[in-house]
Amino acid sequence: MTTSAGQQTLKQSLQQELSAMQELHQKLHDEQNALVDDDAGSLIQLLDQKNEVLRLLTELEKNRFQLINAAGYRKDASGMREFLDQNADSAEHALWQDLLSATELAKEKNRVNGSLIARKLAQNQAALNVFQQGSDTGSLYGPSGQTSIRSSPVKGVIVR
Repeated sequence: MTTSAGQQTLKQSLQQELSAMQELHQKLHDEQNALVDDDAGSLIQLLDQKNEVLRLLTELEKNRFQLINAAGYRKDASGMREFLDQNADSAEHALWQDLLSATELAKEKNRVNGSLIARKLAQNQAALNVFQQGSDTGSLYGPSGQTSIRSSPVKGVIVR
């Protein structure tokens, strides 16, 4: 059984999660701009900031699951739906739907950014391939990430 204070706490938790998710959207948007602009410095900063927001989201989700578990529901999405169906007011339902929509949007933004990264990697690999054409040195980097360029003797040079 939940009290109105417990429901208010859940409402606050959902509001905090939605706020953090909106912050993640901004970081993903900034990341996309940095990828398009080839701004490596910003990407490094954004990675740390994005990880911090993701850590906060994980913490808030755990808090939300603890709240519904304390009310006797499972600590998962189905427990959340059951809790909302049996206890929540329309504002909590709306917050939950907004959070679900925001999460889907963040997944899509992350997918787009992943595609941009994959395209940048392919372009970089193509550039490396151009530099390596006609060379018998093989791959520039080995599986360990270390350079694997082998030197070959220069023809026409007398070594004493």
